[in-house]
Amino acid sequence: MKKSGGVGNKHNHNFKSINQTYKNFEEFLLKNGRLPASTTQKGYWGVTPTRELFTVFQTLFEHQKNLNPISGRYNSKKYPCCKSFCDLGSGDGRVVLMASLFGMKKAVGVEFDNWLHKVSLHMKNHIGLDHFWKTKFIRDDFLGHNVRGYDYVYISPDRPFHRDLEEKFQNELNGKLIVHSYEFHPQSLKLVQKFNLQGEFFGVYENSK
Repeated sequence: MKKSGGVGNKHNHNFKSINQTYKNFEEFLLKNGRLPASTTQKGYWGVTPTRELFTVFQTLFEHQKNLNPISGRYNSKKYPCCKSFCDLGSGDGRVVLMASLFGMKKAVGVEFDNWLHKVSLHMKNHIGLDHFWKTKFIRDDFLGHNVRGYDYVYISPDRPFHRDLEEKFQNELNGKLIVHSYEFHPQSLKLVQKFNLQGEFFGVYENSK
């Protein structure tokens, strides 16, 4: 087992292990005539860019832990440290494994596709960082997974929120929601932070209730 990291350089070292493993995975798919994207029974899967996502996580979970992104002042109630994380539609597991680098008590991924679920478990065991014991991959339809109680929820949507996601987050979200998408974003939630990195857009939302 590889030793887990704390902050700064150790985070970067562990990120490199995750990043390289998933790069190898994508190259393996391409060599075997498969794209790192496909339709599934519940929607569409495409890989998340790891470097851009790592920058977002560093900003949210490390550099600005308890800071108001506008005033820069400490506000532990409104901007709590992230202790619990959930990825809805977790695909090959990379988002959950990367989130776990930042001292989470638990990081959960929910994915319906059986092959992608197995890939997640394989990657978790193959990379084998010590703190991965705090991660969990659930094979299920994420619409049935209640997100109440998570500090941060992540989603890369493949359809408009008004179909079923808007109501779910209105009723369940009491933390922050990270949305990776240019096209699809919630209308009823409040945008509190945004990232535009190398053509990848991430919005951070909270429930306005």
